[in-house]
Amino acid sequence: MFSKFNLIELLKDGFSEIRVSPKIFYTIFWHLFFPIMLSIIFLLFSVTIDNDIISNIISAISIFSGLLFSVIFVVTENYSKRKNQMSRNQSDEAQSYLKRYKDFTEQITTLILFSVAIAIISIVFLLLYIFLMKANLQGLQVVKEVKEFIETGDIDYSKVKSIVLLFLQTLSFIFLYNYLLTIITLVKEVYAMVFDDINYD
Repeated sequence: MFSKFNLIELLKDGFSEIRVSPKIFYTIFWHLFFPIMLSIIFLLFSVTIDNDIISNIISAISIFSGLLFSVIFVVTENYSKRKNQMSRNQSDEAQSYLKRYKDFTEQITTLILFSVAIAIISIVFLLLYIFLMKANLQGLQVVKEVKEFIETGDIDYSKVKSIVLLFLQTLSFIFLYNYLLTIITLVKEVYAMVFDDINYD
């Protein structure tokens, strides 16, 4: 029923484009542990996100996503034009260039859609953060029922709320960090292909 909403294949393909190393240790360190360490450092200096920061992040992501979507159509259209122009040119140089541009188009499309998927996940965590920050946990009936199973019969709701908020902030930071890596990779690949275009012309 929910197969149409499955993003696992896209996330796997996109992550393979931005992973810093084929070695699993370096991959886990740079894409997971490193952003977690940065988040912990921010927390040690009492740097937390508030509504204004979240609003600015979501606005920036929305603008970037809109621009990136337009890039997909430009790149695919340019590939179609080049394919038509070079259909009669069977030289090795022309076919090699066309293959490079096809690979570039597939890579850029994957990276852009991957960045949008990460952006959506980040926004969901940020919105949950805002919701929980404004929520009154003592008013939740589920928490009250769980409380009855605690021997002490007492829960410090403020501490529970703080822990969950810190967890959501860390998750948001991990995804935003990888979103930034995706944007950097996109810029690098576009830069390389632009100069490949110039040199070929």
